[in-house]
Amino acid sequence: IPVYSEIKKDSSRGAEKYWSDWNFPKFKATVYFSYKDIENNLDEYEEDTRNLAYKHTIKADEINPVIWNNEEKKVYGILYDIKGDVASQIQFYLTDSTKHFLRGAFYFNCVPNKDSLAPSLKFLREDIDKMIETFEWKDLK
Repeated sequence: IPVYSEIKKDSSRGAEKYWSDWNFPKFKATVYFSYKDIENNLDEYEEDTRNLAYKHTIKADEINPVIWNNEEKKVYGILYDIKGDVASQIQFYLTDSTKHFLRGAFYFNCVPNKDSLAPSLKFLREDIDKMIETFEWKDLK
């Protein structure tokens, strides 16, 4: 992870065991991660992520799904690139399609203004893309 960021276990009420927050303090931004084991419910998790991304439709100028596939590392997913004055500009999930499902939601801790946030969003989007591109599954059990 970049030196200007930190990952912490999600300690909020209702947080599950493998949930965490990737904080960017200088930018007042966070990627909230939630992890789930897949138990014949991958379609449900994918649809939940899609629904959460498209909840921003009312404020979004556009929502562009970007498909990620890395056959070698068995990492697949979709990143929803959400344009406009929205609360969350990036929503995504990664999965191996059999055991693991990781959802991420990016938020700035401020009132959304696409013009003033654009430089920071562009910079942090590169970090998110790099994380997705280099992501690998590791069994914790």
